[in-house]
Amino acid sequence: MIKLSVKLCLILIMLIGFSANGQVQKYDNLAIHSTRVALNGIYDSRKTVFETNTTVFLDAINMAYRANQQPTFPESVVSTELDKLIKDLWAVSPFLSVNTEIIENILITKLGFYEVRNLQIIVEKADPGYEQQDAVLVFDKYGKLIDFKIALDSQSITAILRDTVSVTDLRRRERIISFVEDFRTSYNLMDIDFLEKAFSDKAVIITGRVLQKTDSEELKPTVQYRRQTKEEYILNLRSLFSRSKFISVNYDSLTVVQHPVKTNLYGVTLTQSWNSEFKSGGQYRDIGYVFLIIDFTKEELPKIWVRTWQDKKYVPYDHGVFSFNHFNIK
Repeated sequence: MIKLSVKLCLILIMLIGFSANGQVQKYDNLAIHSTRVALNGIYDSRKTVFETNTTVFLDAINMAYRANQQPTFPESVVSTELDKLIKDLWAVSPFLSVNTEIIENILITKLGFYEVRNLQIIVEKADPGYEQQDAVLVFDKYGKLIDFKIALDSQSITAILRDTVSVTDLRRRERIISFVEDFRTSYNLMDIDFLEKAFSDKAVIITGRVLQKTDSEELKPTVQYRRQTKEEYILNLRSLFSRSKFISVNYDSLTVVQHPVKTNLYGVTLTQSWNSEFKSGGQYRDIGYVFLIIDFTKEELPKIWVRTWQDKKYVPYDHGVFSFNHFNIK
């Protein structure tokens, strides 16, 4: 009778959705399933390893979410670097896996790694409208998980690849997708080392500040732009990161254009949603257009030459969204 009561109590706790510390998580009812995984594109003995490790990883994420604690993974399934990355992401916001069944293709990257995309997750502290996102799992050739990324939206990816004009162009566009996903994640993780490596030493960074001025008795907005060197920008980011409790960055509406003459250069335009909270209290939010010029002279080590930001609300008062046309490229 005692055993039955204990079992019944445990079932009730699961159904009600209490975590281990007695708190109810926001999306507990979406994290109670185990995940069935079927992967196509690899047909040797490793197939089972890829599928099993995906299941173990996603189920561990959901278990941690329900228990309101950091996830833990078997060392045989997840690399030390990925274990740290997940804990760092968790500190920004807990998240959970939505899919009960995953049937996807394994994609082989140019670096010899394996990716599984289109994994739906919910990020608890994301901005309204950005809670549900797609994620990417990256494996080594033996099926061990080595990376996890929040993916670009599928419409942007389709549009980027649709405009391909050559094999080299396709390869670079695929690299841009991965690079931009890593770039966004680095802000969420406040990973200053990645950002420092991503920018060229001669990079030009332009940030904007909205001012109000009176013109003909009307109060009109104007934007004051500030040009920074890489050294100045990284120094300012270090200061911002040290003062921030968390930073959440999302990208959408992403387009990619190859320079018509300097074909190693690609222009990337995207809409960025920024939400941050300071350790001292208070929040900062904005939505703006970001334009990047990325140099693919060294394809495995792309560098950002230019990064600009413009407040979305005030672009009509300016000269439009920045593009190649705004820069003298020699």
